[in-house]
Amino acid sequence: MRGLPNTRRCRRLAGILIAMLLTPLLNACTVSSSQWTALQGAFKTAEDELAPYRWQVTRGDYQGQVIAVALTEGKTLFANRAEDVIAFDGWMITEVKGLGLTSEQWMIEGAVGERQFADGKWPMSKHHCEAWQVPQVLPLSTYRQDCVGDDNVSYTNRIDLDKAGQIMRIEQNIGLQEGFPNNTLVLEKR
Repeated sequence: MRGLPNTRRCRRLAGILIAMLLTPLLNACTVSSSQWTALQGAFKTAEDELAPYRWQVTRGDYQGQVIAVALTEGKTLFANRAEDVIAFDGWMITEVKGLGLTSEQWMIEGAVGERQFADGKWPMSKHHCEAWQVPQVLPLSTYRQDCVGDDNVSYTNRIDLDKAGQIMRIEQNIGLQEGFPNNTLVLEKR
């Protein structure tokens, strides 16, 4: 049976031919350590560079993530892409936008004595607030301010600090007519 080639011999010849063709290609392909490092780096999760500035804001059922941006004169602006904006002067939340509020802008003025709340255009209510109480126990952990609203309902504003004296939580009444918990805004460091 001379017409059919020997299949064993053909396979061997094909294997040698493939090896001869692939050998130069395989010699050119090496994995060096810099390539390996780059490959590993592509799969590593990047460190969140904004983590020190991330806060969570809560008002009633509304929750969102905001970024704290330090402004001049000790003021801090908390904002996000959903157009939530909270201005904080170091003691008091002075302005609120977004957060599911029906008015465009909610303004808060005053600190000790009378605190006035306005919807950006019109005064809405006045609350009487005492001076901030400085904690007597070290480390300083919570500053408190007792207030009474138009409806004679009392509440306490709080600023909580960590052991290093950095603000970690702000809880303040923003004077809405909707009542608790919708009138309480909480900012917490994440």
